[in-house]
Amino acid sequence: MENLIHEAQLYSISSQLLVRAAAEDTEIERISLLCMGGNNRSYCIESGENHQKYLLKHYFQHDGDNRNRLQTEYDFLVYANHVCPGSVPAPLALSAENGMALYEYIDGEHLQPDELGQQEVDAAINFLNGLNQPIMRYYAEKLPPASESPSSLIGHLNITARRIQQLLAIDDDGIGGKGVDFINELAKFWKWCRESIEQQAYRRGWAMDALFSQGQCCVSPSDFGFHNALRTDKGEIYFIDFEYAGWDDPVKTVIDFFLQPAVQVPMKYYQYFIDRSQHLFADVDDFRTRIQMLYPVYQVKWCCIMLNIFLPVHMKRRKFANPMLDETALKIAQLTKAQTVFQSIKEYDYGIY
Repeated sequence: MENLIHEAQLYSISSQLLVRAAAEDTEIERISLLCMGGNNRSYCIESGENHQKYLLKHYFQHDGDNRNRLQTEYDFLVYANHVCPGSVPAPLALSAENGMALYEYIDGEHLQPDELGQQEVDAAINFLNGLNQPIMRYYAEKLPPASESPSSLIGHLNITARRIQQLLAIDDDGIGGKGVDFINELAKFWKWCRESIEQQAYRRGWAMDALFSQGQCCVSPSDFGFHNALRTDKGEIYFIDFEYAGWDDPVKTVIDFFLQPAVQVPMKYYQYFIDRSQHLFADVDDFRTRIQMLYPVYQVKWCCIMLNIFLPVHMKRRKFANPMLDETALKIAQLTKAQTVFQSIKEYDYGIY
């Protein structure tokens, strides 16, 4: 479908979704484009004399993306509302043919790094634990694998390797070769890092291609962190944005939670997080060993994620969300962030302990 949408069509689709959601009043008073950014466009729908608010999400789509982001998020929210009510927005209606879905509107503010303390970390732990209640995991069996979910140790390495190869294919970075130069440096480090991980696994007698069992996996929000959270006036924390959610290795879930750079969680809560979530891990000692081994792999992966903006399809997605985007400024900013993370990779024990 065409990603651009006219105002009249937007009102028409929104009205249809309000009817499907059995809204009390389906007469739309106003549609407001929310802050542009990320990968999609979000709108606040106000209906009726009381101006009841809803969130309308218009998902970016392109032919090369095999992941159904709309259906993934919607189905995950159906499950999450069943097992963790009050932690996520309620899914209300969807229009697959138009790439749109209607959700409960959460009136809240994004959290800032200096606002993160034990109370906030507890909210994240309780959410993750709630998603993985043993008695409820049966209902999650139909959820898909999370985006880039590894099925083995080699799977963890292949995720980052694919990202490196995509970046190495860039000919013109648009900023005078600075991006390409850094990518080449990162690729050299990655080669050493991968060989080191394989050697560690060999010394421990771990088969790189041994598949993880279902019991070793967890239901993961993926892209999990406080960059995807809102705090209401009542102090409630809601988690949002689940396009990448599904079954995943908890090693990846936890590392990504602490590595995501937008609203970074202090590492002092790392051990506390593990202690409060031990039921996710079939073998806690094994988990701690694997997370220490794989931590630098995910630091390299996050460098690659920050450099996604150099890939044409990712730039296209960002421009869909924000047509006024300054490409050059964003590329320079993301390159600087990636360089900062890269310098930290070489720190002793990777900053975990």
